Amino acid sequence: MPESGSKLINIPENILEILQNKEANCNIFATVIDKKEKDVFSYQIIWPPNEDPRLIIHCIQKKFRKRECKLKIKWMIVGYDTNFDFNHSDFNTKLKVLKNDFNALNCQAISESLDLEYNPSILCFGIPVLSNLDSSNNSLVIGHHFINDRENRKVGSYIFSYCLEKNHYVNLPNFTFYTLISKYPNSDNYGISTFQHTSKTKKLLNFIKFNSLESKPKFFSLYSAANNYGPIFLKQKASEIKVKYINVNCNQDNCICKRLMKLENSLKYAFFDPKNSN
Repeated sequence: MPESGSKLINIPENILEILQNKEANCNIFATVIDKKEKDVFSYQIIWPPNEDPRLIIHCIQKKFRKRECKLKIKWMIVGYDTNFDFNHSDFNTKLKVLKNDFNALNCQAISESLDLEYNPSILCFGIPVLSNLDSSNNSLVIGHHFINDRENRKVGSYIFSYCLEKNHYVNLPNFTFYTLISKYPNSDNYGISTFQHTSKTKKLLNFIKFNSLESKPKFFSLYSAANNYGPIFLKQKASEIKVKYINVNCNQDNCICKRLMKLENSLKYAFFDPKNSN
C-alpha cells in the first residue's frame, strides 16, 4: 500500500453519493486480516477536508523488512441515509458514533471516559482519523482499547501512539477518534469473549467457527478492566484472536512501555460481523 494510503474502491454508487454528502455525516470503520498471519497490522483513516478518504495500514514488525502482504480488508460506512428506503432498512441494528477531537498532546497515551454508561449488551469499536498525512505522522501508529468500569458504570478509552521509525512510543499527534457504539440482536455475530482458559476443544471449535465464515475479516475491539490497561494491540488471524505486546528498549521512567504487563486475565474482545447477520 502506498505511503499516502489507498482510496476505498468498488464502493456502490448509491453509497458513494451518501459518503460525499456532508449532510450524511459519514464515518468509516475498517478491519484487516493478514493471510500469512505473521505480523500485526494497525489501520487508520486519512480524510483531508474536501477530499475522499484513504485507508492507511501499518505493519508492525520486530525488525523492519520489506514484504508483500496479502490482506483481506472489510470496511463499513456509518452515516445518515439521505435516500432513506424503508424497504431495505434493518431496524433491529442500533448504531451510534461518538466523536472526540484531540489536539497534539504532550503525552504518549490518554485515558478518558466516554459519554456512555456501562451496559454489557452494548459494545464499542473505534478508529482514529487524521486530517492530513505528512512527515510528522506518516510513521505513527495510533493504538487503542476500551475500558469497562463496572463499579462506576462507565466506559472509557485508552489511546496511545507508537512510532515505526523509532520503534518506540511517542507523543500523540492531532487526530479525531471515532467510537462506534453498537447494539445488535444476533448473538452468533455479535458479542464479547475472554482470552483466558481456552481449552484445546474450545480452540478447535473456534477454528471451525472462524473457517466456516471463510476467514472473512470481522470487526473486533479490545477491552480491559478499570485501572488495568496499557499499550497493547489486537491481532486478527484467520482462526483466532490474539493480544500482541511491542517490547521496546527504554530508559525513560515515565514511558508507557513501563505499563507493559501481562493483562490477559483482565482482557476481553468484542466482535461484530454486520455482513453475516442473517
